[in-house]
Amino acid sequence: MKLVEAMNELKLTEKKLRQDNEFIKKYAARPSFEDDPFQPKKPDEGAPKKVRERLQAAMDRISRHEKLKRDIDYTNLVTMVDVATNGKAQRMSIHSLILHKRLLVKLKRNVYNSLDESRAMLEVQQMRYKEKGERNINAQVVYNFDIQSKEEKLTDLHELETNIDSALQIANAKVELQECPEDGKKK
Repeated sequence: MKLVEAMNELKLTEKKLRQDNEFIKKYAARPSFEDDPFQPKKPDEGAPKKVRERLQAAMDRISRHEKLKRDIDYTNLVTMVDVATNGKAQRMSIHSLILHKRLLVKLKRNVYNSLDESRAMLEVQQMRYKEKGERNINAQVVYNFDIQSKEEKLTDLHELETNIDSALQIANAKVELQECPEDGKKK
């Protein structure tokens, strides 16, 4: 089974679990003056039996979901793929790609965007306006960072983000799901 197939099965399992929950909730109990909606021939059949069966089916689905998710996570941790960054191929685990996509690229971008001169520029402009005519102010912004380096890093992050999306699409379609070893024992 490919990673993409396993992820689709997870979504389908979650959908079926929602349906199981609705069924169980609807038929879990009824007032004594209402007849069994399934009109059983024997008293131990009908709604009690259907609810037990659906409950068991839901528990089985949850167990399957847990195993699939564990196997997906394991596969993502141990499978290495190449992703282009700064014109070079970099080897990363699928897990690392996902982590970068969901969080790390955003955190890095926020750090580089913190290298911002706008506050200093505003203060210089205010000082010039305040002192206009009184004396000749030669206030300037002093940069404590390399502007070109900041822009290059932001460009690299954008490129990495784009390349991660491509690498993940390819990996999800091509990589076979690996079974996670039980009890933490490596195969």
